[in-house]
Amino acid sequence: MRLALLRHAATPANRARAYLGCTDEPLDQRGLDEAHAARAAIRSRLERLGGPPDRIHASALSRTHETARALFPSARIIRHADLNEMNFGVFEGKTFTQLSDDPRYRAWVEGGCTQPCPCGEGRSDLTARTVACLRRIVAEEAARGADLVVIVAHAGTAMAALAALADPPCDYFAARPPHCAGWLGVTDRRLTRIGELAPLGWEGRDAGASRPTPARAQRRAAEPAKEAHA
Repeated sequence: MRLALLRHAATPANRARAYLGCTDEPLDQRGLDEAHAARAAIRSRLERLGGPPDRIHASALSRTHETARALFPSARIIRHADLNEMNFGVFEGKTFTQLSDDPRYRAWVEGGCTQPCPCGEGRSDLTARTVACLRRIVAEEAARGADLVVIVAHAGTAMAALAALADPPCDYFAARPPHCAGWLGVTDRRLTRIGELAPLGWEGRDAGASRPTPARAQRRAAEPAKEAHA
């Protein structure tokens, strides 16, 4: 079975590099245009695999539903709250610059973002609910006879899933995809692992000279911790 993990198009807060987690900020026109521009390349790739499917799974937040609708206008969009981005607690909606003098934030970043944000979640919380939800989705789609499952969610969704399940192993920060792009992999009906990872929707995108790939599984030291979900 193939599993596609796509990140939503960018919102104004994303472009400002603010921590946007549980806040339900919708796409603006620029974000919708980004999703429509990415549609042809993503659909072309999925069509070669027999898709896209008639059901697309998204988080409960508007930005993923709107992206999914732009990419797959005829599909049924099924929302799952457990696919939501990390709850950043008191860091929500703020940028690295705004938080740089907060000792709680510095401790969180220096710890690799593993500890819970004050009044929010940590990586283990995000990973537990994300993986459990993805396993439910994959099992349900496998029971329907599906060969391709498409998820439109968040950077944190892909990062948590691949850090937990990628084979060969993938670093959490190295799995961060650009907006309106993601990863395509192969898994089984129980989602015990995700292998044969390849970029999806990255064609023609400026992802930077040091674009991370799960094959390398290399952590980009401090900067990803600051902007991993921005």
